[in-house]
Amino acid sequence: MKLRSLTFRSFLTAGLIIGLVPVVSAADPVNERIEGFKESKRSIARIEDAIQKGDALTVSDQARLLAIFAEKIPSLYPEDAKGGFFSKAKGQIWESFPDFSQKANSFQVSSQQLEASARADNVDIGVLTQRLRAVQDSCVSCHRQYKKGR
Repeated sequence: MKLRSLTFRSFLTAGLIIGLVPVVSAADPVNERIEGFKESKRSIARIEDAIQKGDALTVSDQARLLAIFAEKIPSLYPEDAKGGFFSKAKGQIWESFPDFSQKANSFQVSSQQLEASARADNVDIGVLTQRLRAVQDSCVSCHRQYKKGR
């Protein structure tokens, strides 16, 4: 009887821990930004593919996701969340936070411009390509200065 009770409590505890892991991860700005940047990279690839196919709706939807993430970027870099072993964030982010925030804003604005161009009545593939290049340039500008390994 005692063993059965102990086993039940062990399973219950394990279940609670496993159930709480997503909650803890969601509240972790380091993990959230890492996952956000991975998803942004996938969005860029989807946009490139959609431009080739002439799929303005996908371009618009993915650009909106980029803009939403870009708006969150500064909040994902609080002073107490500089990252661990897997974080590629340079310490210069916190030393030059206003500039870092401005670069995130450039990413947001260029993503919004791409979205607006994709929603235009007469979508121009050349314009979409230029707007995508502006989004990518905003990424490179920030990564060059603030990401390890660049």
